Amino acid sequence: MLTVDGGDLLGWRSDVRRYETLMTAVSRLSYDAVGIGDNDFVDGAQFLGGGIRKHVLPVTSANVRPALPEGDLTYPPFIIVPKDALRIGVIGLATPQSFRFISPRRRFEINIADQARALQQVLASVRKQSDLIVLLHHADMDASIEIARKFSDIDLIIGSHDQTVHKAPVREGQTLIVHTGRNGAYVGHLTLTLNKGHIDQFENRLIPLTDEIADEPIVKGVIEAYYAALRQAVEQTALLTLDGPFQGADTCIPCHEKAASQWRETPHARASQSLIDDNKQDHPECLGCHTTGYGQPGGYRNVQATNHLTSVQCEVCHRVAVTHLQKPQNTAGTVKKVSEGLCVTCHTSVQSPDFHYEEALERVRH
Repeated sequence: MLTVDGGDLLGWRSDVRRYETLMTAVSRLSYDAVGIGDNDFVDGAQFLGGGIRKHVLPVTSANVRPALPEGDLTYPPFIIVPKDALRIGVIGLATPQSFRFISPRRRFEINIADQARALQQVLASVRKQSDLIVLLHHADMDASIEIARKFSDIDLIIGSHDQTVHKAPVREGQTLIVHTGRNGAYVGHLTLTLNKGHIDQFENRLIPLTDEIADEPIVKGVIEAYYAALRQAVEQTALLTLDGPFQGADTCIPCHEKAASQWRETPHARASQSLIDDNKQDHPECLGCHTTGYGQPGGYRNVQATNHLTSVQCEVCHRVAVTHLQKPQNTAGTVKKVSEGLCVTCHTSVQSPDFHYEEALERVRH
């Protein structure tokens, strides 16, 4: 069995502690090869390079390179993986378009070479050393199909980055293309039958990672230790100022009943319940956008201590100042018009790919 990942092991929001934990967990899974994606640079090329070396991750990319020669980010353009009598050549590749949302500061740390030119430089060498060529392609399906048309030597393309779930493989000439969708919601299981060095038959399954799938014990322990440490740190921060600045919607309702009635009908008012429904009510990376003030002084800690700050309440969007609560005519520090910039701190292109600010604003306007 060949075990690979197409990239974006890390996330879209800077969080060194979380990604160090993720790389520790990934190192326990014994991947044969791992591609590079745009989210992997969220905390910089130096951090990523250090993690790759520390955890001995089998990362490969033929066209994503550090911009500075003295950079810490090093990995081969391809990896030859022996599996029984079969030699599998695995190449990493990414489209420049898949990096279009990366922050400018991080984008300057890397160079992304032309895909076709990068493949031309390595394919002959990979062909000599392998019986089957696999491309880990950080791109959408259309880009993978285009590569398959130009490079018929590639037997299998395993795509990532595409936000669409493609349950059926695509056959382009002799090349088979599979993609697994978004947010790590599925594991792809592909069984191949080879005939004279080419893929003759195949069976592909996308397996949803639901609660029915048993957790790997060692990885579960790594993740649970991270959550426990993070919850402790957040609760200590919240305890610094238990008496403010977050008061909860109940303090606003007496003067703003009409607005409160409208808010109760929106998903914002049920944001914490949606985490309970998905069994994620204790996940720190989710609580920041599903509660009020999580991780901030005086903000949400847990349902027992701060039940009045569950879900997305008034203060999340309107930043209500304590002075306004004390003297209602004083509105200094209170946000009346909610900006798009504030909304997209949670409704990112990853978490809410269909989010449109003007349309969404109309649904919550009060």
